[in-house]
Amino acid sequence: MKRIMLGLMFCSPMHYMAFSPQNCVGECRGGQTWWEQGKMFTDLTDSYSSTQPIQQEIAVMLMHQNFEWQEGDTVLDVGCGTGEISKYVAQQDGVKSVEAFDVSPDMVRHARKNSPHEKVAYHIADARDELAMKLVWEESFTKAVCFNVLHWIEEKERVIRNVFSTLKHGGEFLFSVSAGVPAMTVARGIIEYPKWKDAFAGFSYPVWEWPKGDAIGMQKLLEDVGFEVITCVNQVFTVKFESDQEEKMFLRPLLSHLEHIPAHLHDEFLMDFIYVFYTFAPKDENQRAIWEFPFVVAHVRK
Repeated sequence: MKRIMLGLMFCSPMHYMAFSPQNCVGECRGGQTWWEQGKMFTDLTDSYSSTQPIQQEIAVMLMHQNFEWQEGDTVLDVGCGTGEISKYVAQQDGVKSVEAFDVSPDMVRHARKNSPHEKVAYHIADARDELAMKLVWEESFTKAVCFNVLHWIEEKERVIRNVFSTLKHGGEFLFSVSAGVPAMTVARGIIEYPKWKDAFAGFSYPVWEWPKGDAIGMQKLLEDVGFEVITCVNQVFTVKFESDQEEKMFLRPLLSHLEHIPAHLHDEFLMDFIYVFYTFAPKDENQRAIWEFPFVVAHVRK
């Protein structure tokens, strides 16, 4: 990968899974998530971890832009995935502890094995479970983060309200949500591509992005929940890869489509995906695609 670039598109300054760990509450409740619907292939955690340098670089950039760590900070990481960001947060000066959770047991096992830290506790949890969240973590944290998660969850307001309940008075929440990512548009459309259409009978890509450019709508939702909005902005990150192989590695963990295609056809499907994407993506001087990732990024206070 060459580099990640950031563009700030809109700014409006102003003066996010409910908890049910195995040893505490029991099974998760609520509607299906991308994980439950997609039933990703068994090596997902290792494949997903390969995308983490990109996701972590963006998350670290956002935390540097928005947070000042304070002595004694207790932090909630909503949708921790493979744990790299949780571990990074635990290493910051002043952070006392991090409670990190994900809906996927495989992700949590991977995080415990590959991103351990004495200040981090990993849990299996569903961000939508309001009762469990309040039961276990009500008013427990000074900060909460949620990166690269909310586009996988349809009930965004429920998640945001649940995070609100876990924060102490004055606690801060920083999150990003995809908002019109071109690659996700391709992921939805390729289901109807004649060559692959039969393989995807009854399948829909389980992603619920926020409307592109709608920072104002997100700001209103946050204020309705009770947050003071510090910033709520549209930001576009761009990524350039050196080769088709890097692009395929990046796409694999993001496309639950692959569960519906025989393994020996995965590379062929991914190359078709990349071909479609290249038909409209902007190009660099070497005619490689520039992958754009628009987000709404919000920093709020309880």
